[in-house]
Amino acid sequence: MRKIIQALLSLIVIGCFYSAELKAQDSLWLLNGNVLEIKFVNFSGIGLNYSEQYRGKTAYRSRDFNTIFSYKLKGKEETVIYKPEEGETKYSVGDMRLYMRGLRQADQYYHSRATNYIGLAAGVGVGYLLANDESPVLFAMPVVYSGIVLATGVKIKKNALNKDLLTNGPYREGYKKVAKGKKVFGALKYNLLGTLASFALFKALE
Repeated sequence: MRKIIQALLSLIVIGCFYSAELKAQDSLWLLNGNVLEIKFVNFSGIGLNYSEQYRGKTAYRSRDFNTIFSYKLKGKEETVIYKPEEGETKYSVGDMRLYMRGLRQADQYYHSRATNYIGLAAGVGVGYLLANDESPVLFAMPVVYSGIVLATGVKIKKNALNKDLLTNGPYREGYKKVAKGKKVFGALKYNLLGTLASFALFKALE
């Protein structure tokens, strides 16, 4: 019994150590705002090779330097790869951090539910008209609605993470870039969904 208990304790200790090792990963900051927890492998001529856990398995990947802002190896300081003179936005390193922060926070927190629901309701109406009229012009309505939504712009939603950045130019530009894409895609998706579902329903009821 004592040997069994000792063996179990050893497994627990090893498991805790292994878990700590997994958590102490290297980090990779991408210019699109994403932050990856990785295990650095090596550098290639034009990029960085690394591994990461994907669906419970280890996947080996490569990233070109022109897509990377910085990386940080475990126990070492962050190394910035981004060069302002080579970037599309021409932001300084500090401003690029804010731009990326805007990208990431919009991806995580921005939602356009009202626009989506209006698009869904409008799609139901279009579907009904299609079922009764079948005018080919009506099939363009999801695209038209998305265009209208695009023209309305986006509003940055205040939260505890961005309350001091609402007037910051780079942050706003990054946030609006992602938010606008999410808003237009959501409008198109919900309007198209409402149109197709409504069309199929009213056709089935004929």
